[in-house]
Amino acid sequence: MTNKGMFMGVATILASGVGLAAVVLNAGSGEITGGPILVAQAGEGVEESPPEPTEAQRAFHSMAVDADLPECLAPRPPRELARAPYVRNGYAAIRTIMAMQRWQETGLCECFSNQITWPEVITEASSYVTSENPLLPFDVVALQKQGAEMAAARSEVCEN
Repeated sequence: MTNKGMFMGVATILASGVGLAAVVLNAGSGEITGGPILVAQAGEGVEESPPEPTEAQRAFHSMAVDADLPECLAPRPPRELARAPYVRNGYAAIRTIMAMQRWQETGLCECFSNQITWPEVITEASSYVTSENPLLPFDVVALQKQGAEMAAARSEVCEN
């Protein structure tokens, strides 16, 4: 295997007193081509103003999510609740399940998640423990799945 024809060409930029030019050597034919390169440079005393924003840029204000979303999301558990993030995630999933259970009991389409306190969650958490390991007491994936399924059922009923 040869490298013949592997490279299309080599470009060299030459600077002269007035401008720039590019010289390209085509490796396949040995032909040399070239031409001027246009360079724009701000001169002294020229004031540059930023370009006008586009319509999309003017309409964009922030990456922040609006606070009045129709979804009812549980707040993040505080770090003081547990050292291990896995345990905190378990508490958050339990809070979601508790909120969905209240929805099932009452049939009201209000946000119960904000009405449940973290001490209530900790008290209820003992019924969700699946391991004696204090760092992995819950099956967080299963709890999150259960909460998501219940939340989907709530959304289906409450949004229609």
